[in-house]
Amino acid sequence: KRVPPSWRQKIASSDLAKKIDAFANDPAVDEVDQALAPHVAAIRRVFQYYSQIGPVGGQKILAELSLGQFKRFVKDMRVIGQLPAGVQGVPLMGAAIAIIFTSANKEADGLDSEGTGGNMMVHFEWVYALARIAWDMFPQGGLTQRFDTLMRKFLVPFVLDPLVGPEPALPEHFTSAKVRAVLTYFEPMLRNIFDYYARADVNASSRNLALCGTMSVQEYTQLLSQGGLICEDLTMKRATAAFNQVSSLFLGDANEMELNFEMFCAVLTSLCVTSEPDIQFAATFARWMQSSFIPKFGFVIAQRHRSSIERHRSSISTNMSGTT
Repeated sequence: KRVPPSWRQKIASSDLAKKIDAFANDPAVDEVDQALAPHVAAIRRVFQYYSQIGPVGGQKILAELSLGQFKRFVKDMRVIGQLPAGVQGVPLMGAAIAIIFTSANKEADGLDSEGTGGNMMVHFEWVYALARIAWDMFPQGGLTQRFDTLMRKFLVPFVLDPLVGPEPALPEHFTSAKVRAVLTYFEPMLRNIFDYYARADVNASSRNLALCGTMSVQEYTQLLSQGGLICEDLTMKRATAAFNQVSSLFLGDANEMELNFEMFCAVLTSLCVTSEPDIQFAATFARWMQSSFIPKFGFVIAQRHRSSIERHRSSISTNMSGTT
């Protein structure tokens, strides 16, 4: 697996960088890449699992960890207090958890425009926290050796194996030929909806200009909210799980928590709530597209365009009156 650049950049701009370089055996080898690459899939899956623990409401930003969630993860990993027999290392003290959390949220890395200002931990900050824990616990060797020990002795046996479950896969209905035909038929309208929300944060930073063809978790949450999709049958928890299930299969270099159009379509097959058997799902999905999803977002987008035009006209009118 390729290591997302944001993971590498976070660690390279942190206080660990000089320590890692000092222990590197071969200056030509990227120590961070070498340490993280074998564990990319496991890192993604565990982060997604813990981001769903606790209350998930309309204001909850998906794919972030609070301090409480991070503490739960560290506790489950069993790195506090006495270590398992046969493991050589320095266990973490309880007070170290908050220190690591705060250190991970520092803005010095230049990436915090994607983060949350220090209150929540996003994916690349959590990866730094893992590297920091590995470095502090195991005094021997470089980052590759220390990180591998943390994964093999703690994260995999105590967290990944018992909690995360099987490898993520595409929603079962998405691969059906009939469902694919439905998606092909509605593709022009679905692309308009996808493109509208994928550009929602395009003005947030210049970096986002390169990501306007993908949908972030914040944009996905905005789509759910503005479309009024969350209800008794389609809960936020279910919608969150659908995003996480599909995004874990999308290995983009820019941001591991982004959906491209194909993945967006896969998520939609999970959002269509039905209890009908598989053979009838394509027909139900087509009705949902035609009578609910497409018209609903056509109205929402048109209404927001009208509001934008009215604001623009009002601004012009105000400016003109100010010059007279």
